[in-house]
Amino acid sequence: NTRTTPYYIIEGLNPEEEDGIDETKQEGKSGANKYAYWVSQCVEDAKWVKLPNVTMEQVVKARLFRRLLTGNLEAPVPAYPPFPGTEKNLLRAQIACIAGATSIS
Repeated sequence: NTRTTPYYIIEGLNPEEEDGIDETKQEGKSGANKYAYWVSQCVEDAKWVKLPNVTMEQVVKARLFRRLLTGNLEAPVPAYPPFPGTEKNLLRAQIACIAGATSIS
């Protein structure tokens, strides 16, 4: 839940392959970015926003602090240690942490 309205999230296969990604900083479609996630604050609304691919740094930093989400995907994330991105990056990093902890290989 957020401080305003909840986020509704849907998952699907990632439709795009990023060109020129640095494999030391971000996994490709075979790792944490295999699935893409879209978010909305109203299920009936046709406005779904695709969350960006997650980087390894974002996942590591997201595990080091706790923060309530504001409901604004573009909101900055004041935290220590500093988080590299906005709330939409934090939300995507949290989804990656949850998916990684709950999936069975």
